[in-house]
Amino acid sequence: MAASPPTKRRSQKLLSRACPSLLVICLLILPACASAQSPAVTFSPGDHDLFIVAHEDDDLLFQSPDLATRLQAGDVVRTVYLTAGDAGLGTVYWQNREEGIQAAYAQMAGARDEWIPFNQPVGDKLIRTYTLDRARNVSVAFLRLPDGNYTTGGGYAVTGYQSLQRLWEGEISTISSLDGTNTYTKEELLQTLVALMVEWGSQHVQTQDSSDLYGWDHPDHRYGARYAFEAHQRYAASGAHHTFTFYRGYNISNEPANLTQTQRDAKWAIFTTYALHDAAICGGTGVSCLLGGDYDNWSYREYSIAQAKDLSGAVSVASGGCLTASPDASGDTVSVFISACAAGADPSTQTWSILGDGALTVPDGRCLEVRGGVSQDVTSIQLAGCTGAPEQRWTAFENGQIRGLGGKCLDVPGSAPENGTAVQLNTCAALSGQEWLLPPVSPQLQENPDFSLAVAPDSSFVATLRAGESATYGLVLTPRAFVGAVVLGCSDLPPGATCTFSPNPVTLEGQNSVNASLTVATTAPARQGPRPFVPGLHSTTIRGLTILLFILLLLGLPIRFSGKRRRAFFLTGTILLAVSLQIACVNGGAGPGGGRVSTETPAGIYAFSIVASSGDLTRSLVVTLKVD
Repeated sequence: MAASPPTKRRSQKLLSRACPSLLVICLLILPACASAQSPAVTFSPGDHDLFIVAHEDDDLLFQSPDLATRLQAGDVVRTVYLTAGDAGLGTVYWQNREEGIQAAYAQMAGARDEWIPFNQPVGDKLIRTYTLDRARNVSVAFLRLPDGNYTTGGGYAVTGYQSLQRLWEGEISTISSLDGTNTYTKEELLQTLVALMVEWGSQHVQTQDSSDLYGWDHPDHRYGARYAFEAHQRYAASGAHHTFTFYRGYNISNEPANLTQTQRDAKWAIFTTYALHDAAICGGTGVSCLLGGDYDNWSYREYSIAQAKDLSGAVSVASGGCLTASPDASGDTVSVFISACAAGADPSTQTWSILGDGALTVPDGRCLEVRGGVSQDVTSIQLAGCTGAPEQRWTAFENGQIRGLGGKCLDVPGSAPENGTAVQLNTCAALSGQEWLLPPVSPQLQENPDFSLAVAPDSSFVATLRAGESATYGLVLTPRAFVGAVVLGCSDLPPGATCTFSPNPVTLEGQNSVNASLTVATTAPARQGPRPFVPGLHSTTIRGLTILLFILLLLGLPIRFSGKRRRAFFLTGTILLAVSLQIACVNGGAGPGGGRVSTETPAGIYAFSIVASSGDLTRSLVVTLKVD
C-alpha cells in the first residue's frame, strides 16, 4: 500500500536525520574492513627470513629442518611460492596444495590453522598472501604461476605451455598467474621478487639450487632459483646486508643422510600433514597414506650452499694458480687471468676483496666484470672501474663457486691451465676450474662504512603513465656508520625522459635513514610539422622574395595592361602571393632547415637504474617505467 504524502514527508525527514549518523558509522566500519583485508602485523623479535621456492612442499622437503628451526626460534618468516604447483591437474589440485602448506606451517608454529588472507600490492601486482592469525610472524605468499612440467620444463598444454624456464630463455614474453590476477614479463617478475625482499626487510634469503652441479633437478627448481638469485644480486647491489643460501633438491638422494632421527621424525610429521592435502601423493583421500622411496630419502637429508662474503686475500683455483689482474693499469679495462700464486699474494694483482654488495675488487678499487655485460658461455672477464652494473655483481659460496651474471660461474678453462690462461663466465658444472679456494673473512670489510638504497615502503618499483606525464618514486637511503654526501643519478632512461631528485645530494649522518624522491618526466608526442617544400631554404627568404615579386607585379600592371587584363593579372598575383606564403609556412618557421623534431617517449616497458654514489662507493637499484 502506498504511503500517504504526510507519511512520505515524515520518512524523508527521518532519513535526513539518520544520514549523518549512517555516514559516521560507515566511516568507522570501512577502515576496520580494510584492515581485515591487509592486516597490520606486529612482528615478534627476530631476524626476517625469506624463503623462495618453486612448489608447495619444496620448502618442507629441501629447506627443512632449517625452516622449522628459524620459525620456532621466533624469526619473522615468509615463504614465497613461485608456481601454483598445479602439474597440469587443474585448480582444485593446486588450491588443496595451498591448504596443505597452511596446515603444515600452523603445525610448525604450534598454532591453530587459521589464516588472514589479503592481497599484498607489489608494484602493479597483487600477491595473494596469508598471515597466521595466532602467530603473526608467519606468512606465506603465492604467485600461482603455471607449473613448468617435471620432465621438460616447457609447461603443459592446459596452461598454454607457460613456464619459468621458457620465460627466462626468452621463448615466451610473459607468464600469467593461474588465478588470472597478474601477468609478468621476465623483468617484472625479477622486480617483484626484489620488492618482496625489500618490503620484508629480508636479512636472510633462501632459495633452491640454480645449477646442475650436483645432478639433475626439477626445471622449476633450477629456473625459479635463477630468478631468486638475480633478485638477490640486485638487492645486494642496493646495499642491503643479508645472507643468501641455495638448497639442493632431488639430487640429495645421492648424498649420505645428515639428519638425526629426531630431526627426521619432526620433519616427516610436518610433511605428512601437508601430504594429506596433495592428491598426487596421498590420492586426495585426506587419510593417512604410506610414503616411501624418494620422500623417505629426502626426509633424512638437507644440503645447503651458503654465501661467503666480506673476504679478503688471494683467490686460487683447484685446477692450479691464482686469480690475477694484469699489472697494466693504464687503460680503462685490464685482463684477468690465472698465474702462479706469489708468496703471500702480490698485493697489487692477486689480492681480492669479496664484498657483501656483490663487488669483487682489487686494492686500487676496480671491479671484476663480465665483458660486454652478456651472460653467454665463455664470455671473457676483465677488470674495470666500479659502476654497480649487473655485470659487476658476484656472489661467492662456501663450496668454492663464484656466480655472477645469469647465475653462471667464474671459470678457468682446462684441467691444468697454464700461466696466463684467461678466466671466463661459463655454465656452472662439476669442474675443477670452477672450484675456488676463497680467502678468509676480513673483519675490516665487515666494519667498513656503508649505506643502502631502496624504494620507500609506501612507494613502488613500477610507475605507469602516458607520454608527457611525470612519475614519482619514493626512495630511502640508510647509512651504516656512513657519514657524507651521496649523489643520485639515473642511467638507461627511456628516450625523451629526464630524472630529477629531491634532495640531491643526500646527506647521511651515520645512523638515521633519509628519504628522497625521484621524478621522471616523459615527453609527449610533438606536433610533427610538414617537411620543407624547398629543403634548406629559410622561410623568411621565401616570404621576402614573394612580397618583392608581388610589388613588382603590381607596379607593372598599370603600364602594360588595362581593363579586364589588369584585373586578371591582379587576381593571378594575389593567388601567387597566397601560394608562396603557404610554401613559406610549410617550409617551417623555426630557423634554418625548418620542421620540428619529435622527442616523444615511445610507449613501452623500461627498466632503468637509480644510482647513488659517494666516492668509490656506488649503490644501484632497478625500477620500471611503463609508458602507455
